[in-house]
Amino acid sequence: MYFCIANCNNILDQIDGKEGLFMNSNYEITKAEAKALRAYLHFDILRMFAPSVASGADKPAIPYVDKISKTPFPQLTVNQTIDRIIAELIEARNLLKDVDPIGPAFEVKH
Repeated sequence: MYFCIANCNNILDQIDGKEGLFMNSNYEITKAEAKALRAYLHFDILRMFAPSVASGADKPAIPYVDKISKTPFPQLTVNQTIDRIIAELIEARNLLKDVDPIGPAFEVKH
């Protein structure tokens, strides 16, 4: 899963400043999907390898890897990791707010 996170990080590291390469809203969609997938993958790792929120919210959990680096990332607590996941999902939702091809911006008005 961290390999997939690295791929998301690579996309996010390369995408800014290249908006002209994308047609229509594909820049926002691609960036939002990479952020959302990275958040989901961290959530899945957290679910599998960390204590539950109920029994260990302040216990060490997993590193949240949000950039390409050879330096190890610090291990966050369960709560810190969840906060990072939620923040990333909010960023993704905000990117998609006006351009999501299957979301509220494109609902058919009756």
